[in-house]
Amino acid sequence: YTVYQPKVDKNEISSIPVIGGLQENVEIVIPDLSPLLIKKGEVEKVKLEIEVCENVEAPVLENQTLGKVTIFVDEKNVKEYKILSARAVDKINIFSAMLRILNFAANGNDAYPFDS
Repeated sequence: YTVYQPKVDKNEISSIPVIGGLQENVEIVIPDLSPLLIKKGEVEKVKLEIEVCENVEAPVLENQTLGKVTIFVDEKNVKEYKILSARAVDKINIFSAMLRILNFAANGNDAYPFDS
């Protein structure tokens, strides 16, 4: 047997669009993956599958599940990790909608005034 350390490029997917939220996007948290003990010669049989929502509707809760990382060895599912939201995103309300309209009128852009 050998120890294999699976890796995910955390910069590949860093946020997901939020529909109807105070913020335009929510950052995601991809966990560190634990080392796997696999049979020698099976390293090339290890595959990672990343599934993430294309978008999410507000409100979004902090630590809400937005996807998963699945590790397969020789087509067998051996481990799953949840992909979570890094923060909460509230649903847009009439006050924040009016601020967006005023921001657009004043600045000529549709920037989200609440994004940090």
